[in-house]
Amino acid sequence: MSSSPRPIRIAIDCMGGDTAPEVVFQGISLCAKELGPISLQLYGVQAAIEPLVEEIKKDTACKDLFIEVILADDVVTSDMKPKVAVRSHRASSMGLAVMAVREKRADAVLSAGNTGAFMAFSKIMLGTLKGIDRPAIATFLPTSKGQSLVLDLGANAECSGRNLVEFSFMGEALTQACLGISAPSIGLLNIGSENTKGNRIVQEAAEILTKTDLLKNYIGFVEGTDIMAGTVDVVVTDGFTGNVALKTIEGSMRFVKEQVGRAVKKSIGTRISAFILYRTLKKAFTRFDPRIYNGAVLLGLNALAVKSHGNVDAFSFAHALKFTVNVARQDLLTHVKTYVDRWASTEEGTSRE
Repeated sequence: MSSSPRPIRIAIDCMGGDTAPEVVFQGISLCAKELGPISLQLYGVQAAIEPLVEEIKKDTACKDLFIEVILADDVVTSDMKPKVAVRSHRASSMGLAVMAVREKRADAVLSAGNTGAFMAFSKIMLGTLKGIDRPAIATFLPTSKGQSLVLDLGANAECSGRNLVEFSFMGEALTQACLGISAPSIGLLNIGSENTKGNRIVQEAAEILTKTDLLKNYIGFVEGTDIMAGTVDVVVTDGFTGNVALKTIEGSMRFVKEQVGRAVKKSIGTRISAFILYRTLKKAFTRFDPRIYNGAVLLGLNALAVKSHGNVDAFSFAHALKFTVNVARQDLLTHVKTYVDRWASTEEGTSRE
């Protein structure tokens, strides 16, 4: 008689984020019914999380969750330097949560804390896959056609052409695993779609990607307007450009929503029109709500680490948790390793700049 598969185990840094730990527990309660029987390891400072743990254990929505509490000595603050965090705060909630994945006591780690520190802990404790120079932060964004994956979103302010090629392979693997697209289209973000445009870095990456047969559907350069248009399934860029693009898109979404809200309140006529169009407007705003797309994978590591926005509410953190559980269940790491191993065996993958 075969035994039932063990539940997915997620280590959560409960002290990470601007409104932690309350928002973390609220987010767990909000999505608990959708998660199914999984195991949550909650890392936090006793005085801060003990009352919240008692509440969540009484919550009937969380009855299928296996909850384990691991107390930490301190917290990695939002302004802490990554070097200071990894050198002196390994016993923090963040450090202990990442260590659980390293020691295979958890399948993935989720934190809304200090991005630099979380990346540093993850890279040092989990290590990078053979053949990958630098991990990348990747997340899905809404487009007019569905969703597109964008990476890197801030892990590497400066990249080489080789790094962009590695991001392309990992992005294809993640998109296949999460969206079920067998041959996702991939484009390099550039200042123009013409082959002659762009700096030395994107030109180097394009030269390699054009020649390799490892990618099924590389289409060339794309522009900033192509991200929301959904021109490609995967948009590849350096962390500096990617982070600026992400913040610009999120800010634009909030701006449009605010402007529509103000316009609706201007007169009785606009209020009546808004009432008539309520369902349509609600559907549109919900689809482009950046909170739904919270949760970014640190691709290129030997284990799964997911970063949530620091400025989150319960709704947003719930989506980050659901995303983490999903990538763990999809066995994302195996997909990524397959691509990385193929890349590492090529002449370009073997060489180092």
